[in-house]
Amino acid sequence: GIPAMPRYYFTTIASAHDIRPQVPHDYPSLEVARSEARIQLARMATERLPSDPGEMLSVEIFAEDMRPLVELRLMFQEIEKDKEVPVEAKPPVE
Repeated sequence: GIPAMPRYYFTTIASAHDIRPQVPHDYPSLEVARSEARIQLARMATERLPSDPGEMLSVEIFAEDMRPLVELRLMFQEIEKDKEVPVEAKPPVE
């Protein structure tokens, strides 16, 4: 018969309050599982971006025996660019 594809488990974390348990997926390789995890992260980002500093979206991939294999994270940063620089932080004029 045809050998079974490896089974991987995905845990998704969309926030500290939205952790979804391991869901089994059968993929021919870890690289295919990793590619699917990237797609899941992109889908999660369309629903909600992280808003607090250090918050992230995450998909963790586990082997069939529940060993953690890889975690993919998506972080969002907002960097203010138009704030006034305090006078004491300006370089001296020569």
